[in-house]
This record gives sequence, C-alpha cells and structure tokens, in this order.
Amino acid sequence: MKDGTIRDDVIIVLVDLSGSMAGTALSMVGVHISELLSELQSIQDNANNSIRLGILGFHETAFWMMGPKQVNQILDLPQFRPAYGDDQLGKKSNYAEMFKKLNECMTERFLCETRALNSVHLLLFTDSVPTDSRAVFMETLRNIKKNPVFSNSRTKRYIVRERTREIRFSGMEDYLDMEVCLKRFASNEQNIVSSEEFPALLGNIVGELGTIEKIDSVFNKN
Repeated sequence: MKDGTIRDDVIIVLVDLSGSMAGTALSMVGVHISELLSELQSIQDNANNSIRLGILGFHETAFWMMGPKQVNQILDLPQFRPAYGDDQLGKKSNYAEMFKKLNECMTERFLCETRALNSVHLLLFTDSVPTDSRAVFMETLRNIKKNPVFSNSRTKRYIVRERTREIRFSGMEDYLDMEVCLKRFASNEQNIVSSEEFPALLGNIVGELGTIEKIDSVFNKN
C-alpha cells in the first residue's frame, strides 16, 4: 500500500546468555549484531518503512536489553556477557522464560507504539542447549504459536547456532522432541543456520527489508 503512511519493520534479536555461551559464541553474537545494526542503518534512508531493532536477553530469566528502537537512533549496543550465579556456575538456558516474555511483547503496541506493524523478523542466537523440561518447553512453545503476531505470515523466525552442541536429556525421545520443537520455532528448517552462514542470512534479510512494500496492517492491534 503506497499511501505515504509510515509503518514499522521490526527486528527482534533473542540472545542466549547462559553459561554455555561463554567465550567465542557470545563474542560472535556481538559481532553479528553489530553487523546487523550497521546494515540496517545503511538501508534505512532508502527503505519503504521505519526499521526498528530490539534485543531480548535470556538465561534463567528473560529481560529486554534494548526495547524496539528506530535503528538510526541507536548509538551503542549492549554488552553480551554470560550470566553466572552466586556459586560462580553458569546460569541455565531457560527457553520457556524467553517464550513467555516474547509472547507478552508480540503486540503492535509494544513493537511499534502508535504506528502500524508491517513485518517482524525474530533472530534467536543460541548454542541450542535448552535446559527446560520437555513438557514445559513444548507448552510454552504451543502458547506463543497462538500469538497472532508471532505466527503471522509477515513474521519470519530464524535460529543462528553459534556452535553446535548435543542436547543432553535422559532419553532419546527428549532429544528428538527438542530438535523438532526448535525447528518449529523457526519459520522453516532452512531458517536454522550456523554462525558461518550468518552473513548470507543477513544479506537476505537486508535485501528483503530494502524492497518490502507497505501493506494494510495484517496484525491485530493489542
């Protein structure tokens, strides 16, 4: 729709800050998100819509490190550091808490305030080692998939695996179900990429945002 109305294309980055991400994995997350911001800022002037970027961190809890913000207003990014408890052990990776927080915030009003939402891209940076029980993981994933913004065709979901680790659960059924659930989080299996494949993914996202046209909002106002 070319009516001159400004709409928002929103990118939400989900960052696993659990202890297992310490070292190279989180260092690469910082590099990737810096590259993402730089590319988004470079296309903003010629993009059809306003581009907003938000960062949600999680370990045993989930919290906004930076709420959705117009990319040309972002001067600095937060630091990405692994979380440790009082016992100096790395905190666990609780996907359920991340899903819950994300579910609460997947509304037009939160993502773009007074404007209409045009598209959403969710990028989950993780080493894919959730520590939730299978039942809790599946329940919270089912709940968020009922969210009209999360599950809308204008919302793309990606997983960037900063390194590959085996998912450790007591039985093979847990392992297989968790892999299936991670694939269900992404829009499709091709949207699960390795750290080395991130530049190509970034190019695809930036290319899409640079050419996507405005439409009447297909999201529910919440």
